[in-house]
Amino acid sequence: MMTPSLQRLREACRHLDEGRFEEALALVGDQHESPAAESVFLVARGLLHERDGATAEADRCFDRTFALGLPLATLLLQCGRYFTRRGDYERAHHCFALLQNFRPDGMKEFQTELPPPERARYAPWAVKDLVAGRTRHWAYPPIKRTLTERFGAAGAWAFAEMAGNSLGDVATLPIASLRDYSRSEARVYEELVPSRSLVLPVPPVSGETDLQPFETRTREVAFCVLDDVVVSSKSNFLLAGGRALLDYQDDELEKVALDLYLDPIVYAVDDDSVTVLIEGGAFSAPPLERAFPLVGVNSSNFGHWLIEFLPKVWACLERPGFDSVPILIDEHLHPELRPALEFFVGRGHPVVVLKRGEAICVKQLWTCTSITYFPFSGAAGRPDVQTIDDEAFAHLIGKLRPRLATVDPPTHRSRRRWWASQPAASKRIYLSRKDSQHRKLVNRREIEDWFRGQGFEIFNPGDRPFTEQLELARGADIIVGPDGSALWIAFLAPAGKRIGYMNNPHLENHRWITLASRTLGHDLRILTGEVAGEEHRDPTKYDYRIDPDALPGFLEELLSREGDDGRVPTS
Repeated sequence: MMTPSLQRLREACRHLDEGRFEEALALVGDQHESPAAESVFLVARGLLHERDGATAEADRCFDRTFALGLPLATLLLQCGRYFTRRGDYERAHHCFALLQNFRPDGMKEFQTELPPPERARYAPWAVKDLVAGRTRHWAYPPIKRTLTERFGAAGAWAFAEMAGNSLGDVATLPIASLRDYSRSEARVYEELVPSRSLVLPVPPVSGETDLQPFETRTREVAFCVLDDVVVSSKSNFLLAGGRALLDYQDDELEKVALDLYLDPIVYAVDDDSVTVLIEGGAFSAPPLERAFPLVGVNSSNFGHWLIEFLPKVWACLERPGFDSVPILIDEHLHPELRPALEFFVGRGHPVVVLKRGEAICVKQLWTCTSITYFPFSGAAGRPDVQTIDDEAFAHLIGKLRPRLATVDPPTHRSRRRWWASQPAASKRIYLSRKDSQHRKLVNRREIEDWFRGQGFEIFNPGDRPFTEQLELARGADIIVGPDGSALWIAFLAPAGKRIGYMNNPHLENHRWITLASRTLGHDLRILTGEVAGEEHRDPTKYDYRIDPDALPGFLEELLSREGDDGRVPTS
């Protein structure tokens, strides 16, 4: 049984975590029976002194606490924060480095609060987390900016060394459009789909919307073969002919301000050029004769994979010789992305995996421009850049029908019983979305319970093999879920699906989804909810809450489509 003194210490630490310093002080008192009680007392007293402006007294309290060295998570956190506020980064780093073993986000807090000069000094621990995949690529820019602003090319060299990569070269190159460069410099250039004007429709919303139809232009889809290209892991840049090639067209870069530091090889950005680090393998390793790149900042994202990466493969599947061209992919992918690629190209297709930070030279690089522009950073929800040639997209998917049909009907034994138990023309699935993702449905459990009561089976698609996701989408009659790329699997389903999205009121991204869905023969409806939680720099990513009272009418609208009897089962 826990002793009274230890119980008081635990309670006092809980008060410290909650900012209730007076209560913590009262629990331990000023007569200390142990160094542990003294440490808690000193931290509580020091925080109160700091609040009252008695800096010298606060310093003495925290100096003594640091000397005692009790490695409790609460004390490490409070000391680390105090020393950071005081600019004593050596001792702050010591506390947060120890805290990392208790709270994995501790060092992230330390990094966030550092001024740029100190951020450069403590970069090694942050880069280690990046390389290990424990931190998303959004953490790259502040570290790289600081290193290059203070140390120039040597900063890029330091970053490469921290990441465990060899330095090949640091070069400043002008940024060029992949399409424009290829038109004049490519060994082969073939326009597959010309750019054209189209009107993006108003998304079909259950309720009112102030959106209007929007006229824009689609992208040109072109196939090209480039000579002597350096391809780098997780990078959107292709280095060829003394240029840094990026897949943008016309004024897309002007419309969407990209944070180019997010690209792992970029270390400095000027108006029209980037300074890039070329990993040593690009020079020391034998070049590949041919390759087809599917690498990039967002290569691990299912939505980007489905709309940005795989359509390039689909466009080349029937091209003579493509079946022998190695496909370059990044090492750190979601477990189901490589199987998704293999589903379309076959497991025998050669694949080369680039490790994090690795670069390779390719003598003849086969590639395509993307059918849609999904920038890896910057503003989203803009109909003037986020569009799609619906007819070209549907044509690509049409050519996949024989392959897609191989998953019809469901083949997994675990699915047969469930599908067989569903009434004809009433198979209903709900594709859930994790709470950790942006654009969170804050009352998710309540909404899922309601749909479950209406005969829907709830699935988390991210936990299922790609082929099973296809089976679910192709076998269902009604597909519902919170807005997210999981619902885009319906693009690969036969015509006639009824698809229900739930989202916040900011629906610009749904214009191209609506257009593509209509052309593919699906009926789409969107139910909007109220914005909930903190604001986001991109309103399309706001969290939201759906009113349960709006669900019956929403489902009635979905069921009222031709071919359904419109009946809604009772819960």
